[in-house]
Amino acid sequence: MKIWMLKHNCNNYASAYSIPELTADEIQSFDGRPKAAEWQGLNVKIYDEDKTLPIGDLVGFTCPIFSEKAVEVLHPLLDGSAEILDVNLQNRRFYAVNVTAVLDVLDRESSKYLTYRDSQRIMVIKDYAFIKSAELMRHNIFKLAEEPVRRPFVSDVFKNTVEKSGLTGFDFKLVWDSTN
Repeated sequence: MKIWMLKHNCNNYASAYSIPELTADEIQSFDGRPKAAEWQGLNVKIYDEDKTLPIGDLVGFTCPIFSEKAVEVLHPLLDGSAEILDVNLQNRRFYAVNVTAVLDVLDRESSKYLTYRDSQRIMVIKDYAFIKSAELMRHNIFKLAEEPVRRPFVSDVFKNTVEKSGLTGFDFKLVWDSTN
């Protein structure tokens, strides 16, 4: 079993920002809390439109923004783990993916991390290790309880589905391999 950090391929595909810009509190609210009930939509714009970077199926932003095609392909893997929220990206149909599966599956004994002075709370994780559990196996996209506002993690199934379907703008960083 492998776990990947979901990233945006910012070197080859466009990133976006919101109009108006999100406040720090609004950015921090993408921490696994459901948003669908009060979601009013979001207007986003591509950075430096005159550049030649294309808009991929994953657009870089505070949370992942997927194209309509990406949502269609990945919907079965997002169901029960994330909300799909409307985004207006320059009159194109895109969706913010609010990951609501926040799991307590970090293997603290095998991971490498730095803590705050109280030595209880994790400040930054350098090397990830996960508890291979039914909860971990149930989600193809999730965030960690220790890092709910950071990037989401995905399964091999998610990564392979993206690659086989030819979705663009996605990048993955291997963070854990259970065979190692």
